[in-house]
Amino acid sequence: MQQSRVHCHLLPWRVLWSDQAMLMTVPLFARQVLIPMTLEADGEYHCTVALPPGRHVFKFLQLNPLPQRRAMYQAARAQQSLDKGRYYLHPTLPRETLPSGIEVNYLHVPPPPIFRVLYHTHCSEAYIHYRLAGYEESFRCARMYHTCTGLMTAYINSPAPDTSLEFIIQGTTSNGDSNGDGSSNGSSNHNGSTSGWQQQGSDWMHNRGSRASTSQPERDPPDGQPYYTASRPGTWRLKQGRLRLDEASQLHPLMLCTDLDGTLIEDQAEENDWIRRNDDATYSASLHFHQYVAPAGGLLVYNTGRSIGMVEGLLAKKKGVMPWPTAVITAVGTKIFLWDVAKNKWTADPAYEQLLDEGWNLNEVRQQAKKLLNRFNGAASVIDDGSEHPHRMSLQIQQHVLNDLVSQWSQGLMEAGVQHQMVASIGGDWRYVDCIAINAGKGRAMAYLAARFGIALEDVVAAGDSGNDLLMLGRLTEGNHPAIVMSNSHPEVWDWLARCSPEERSWIYTPKAERAAGLVEGLKAIIADKLAAQHARQLQEQQLLLQQQQPPLHLPGQPGTVRALRG
Repeated sequence: MQQSRVHCHLLPWRVLWSDQAMLMTVPLFARQVLIPMTLEADGEYHCTVALPPGRHVFKFLQLNPLPQRRAMYQAARAQQSLDKGRYYLHPTLPRETLPSGIEVNYLHVPPPPIFRVLYHTHCSEAYIHYRLAGYEESFRCARMYHTCTGLMTAYINSPAPDTSLEFIIQGTTSNGDSNGDGSSNGSSNHNGSTSGWQQQGSDWMHNRGSRASTSQPERDPPDGQPYYTASRPGTWRLKQGRLRLDEASQLHPLMLCTDLDGTLIEDQAEENDWIRRNDDATYSASLHFHQYVAPAGGLLVYNTGRSIGMVEGLLAKKKGVMPWPTAVITAVGTKIFLWDVAKNKWTADPAYEQLLDEGWNLNEVRQQAKKLLNRFNGAASVIDDGSEHPHRMSLQIQQHVLNDLVSQWSQGLMEAGVQHQMVASIGGDWRYVDCIAINAGKGRAMAYLAARFGIALEDVVAAGDSGNDLLMLGRLTEGNHPAIVMSNSHPEVWDWLARCSPEERSWIYTPKAERAAGLVEGLKAIIADKLAAQHARQLQEQQLLLQQQQPPLHLPGQPGTVRALRG
């Protein structure tokens, strides 16, 4: 793992109390740290603070004139010191008000300059030989590690932001080690074992006839050719002999929130050629995500109508084909599960469950449904009475009574004061209808996770193909976000898309390919549009800067008057 480097900041403070001590108080690692400031010859207090990259808040503490003891600065006696002084804010540094109402100073420590080399390779082991131009004469050597199947990574610290990196890569593929696909037996998955989806994918591809492995060493670039040069710190991608700056890594991280059935995967009881072709597409989508989206900090969330038990069974069944997600939204957005490393299992998010309790009454939902089942005898049946998912009840309803039954069900719940939503999916003679809590749904759960992970809504990508996906494909209360409507979507999705406003439609992508291949096509288009928008903003900023730097043109003897030029 990369060793974090810190930047030092000099914080001056004008002397107002020559006989008193000044301290800087910084919350670090869940503890209040006191940093003594030194009165120097310039008449100001100073301190040099080593802080990790990120945003830091702090205040200044003026202590009463007491003998300074070493124990005064120890964290265990920090409160004793805090009670004997008075807080102040720095007059020139930026300020903010915390949610608690306390006003503080803050500063942002930028990340240190670093080279990250992403290497697309079939090698099972690789070493990067490098030197920093202008700083080193000889080459150093560092081992690269597997990010995922077919991709290896190296991190190299840079002494300055204008340094260039010169390097070559040497690698080998050992017999029986990775079957030539770039994975290794030492790759780690989510729970720290050595059989993650990277290695599973290796076995899966081997069964489909991947190329034979070789133990011959490889040099990139080949012998006789000069080394590669990365002109400045940043993320660089080396693929098929071409080194380029990875622009996608400069974007904000994406959160891909995708439906499963009909979008990322297809699943049937018996495997056949059609399922195998779809598994190939799913595996390719997995590689694309982990090679191009995840290195930029991207997250993967499954948003499905399945239960968590069904998702776990699917992950086991398609082991090595499907990527492991960061989170799983189940039961039409009524449950959110996160992986608990300590317990080695998926656990429900309790804060989300409390949010769904607002305005919800499962017993009343059941009572209203029971009345309608008796009234529409034989035309509807219970799929899920809420026993497993207490914020959802699901019915299967015949098409010819669908609107009437759902209308009466919703009306009865409103009269009983139950806040709810009705979600229908899957066409045909029978329709699935979910009655869920008002704060639930695929869209609300997606927005909740985005806020939890610190992802802006405009960087959340939803993908789906059926009616119950509309809650995440369309505009949310917080605003619009990119969405991928699969080309194999159900008719109700196309009907909804035709009714979308032009402004909402501009956020929606409709790839030509189906299912997982369409998912990759949509992701590429979204990233390309984001890069184009970023380039446009940068160009506009550069033009504005040039305009500000150009001196005004004045008429002789008339300061401040601009003369129009023709030419």
